Amino acid sequence: MDDLEGRVDDLSLHVDQLDRGGDEARQAENPVAGLSALTGKNLSVHFTLGSATLGAEEAALLNEVIRAMAQAPTGRVLLTGHADSSGDPARNLALSEQRAKSVRNYLLGHGISGERVLLNYTGSRYSTGAGAAERRVSLDWIR
Repeated sequence: MDDLEGRVDDLSLHVDQLDRGGDEARQAENPVAGLSALTGKNLSVHFTLGSATLGAEEAALLNEVIRAMAQAPTGRVLLTGHADSSGDPARNLALSEQRAKSVRNYLLGHGISGERVLLNYTGSRYSTGAGAAERRVSLDWIR
């Protein structure tokens, strides 16, 4: 929860700096807020244990991806769903697919063409453990 509060504070700082024209400081202190300027950087959308539901923080990140894709209309992304190694491998494969589709559906629902979004999922095949970092969808820009 502290991490989420910290990110909200960072976003508030970002808004204040934009009002004052602090573009360089904005990108240095909150790289997510400057993602549109960083098109081409790969990133991850994280999920809670056993879930494929996007949280508010993840939606904010995807909104920046949508802005970046609007600025680069020929750009495409590869979404790869992952799961941690806890639980049944078949369930993890299905969960990683649901996570990837959740991100894809968010992008499609905000006007991104399906032709620009490629989907992949691996279950827990490449998992290094049961940590939160494993429960994600990686977003890779394709040129």
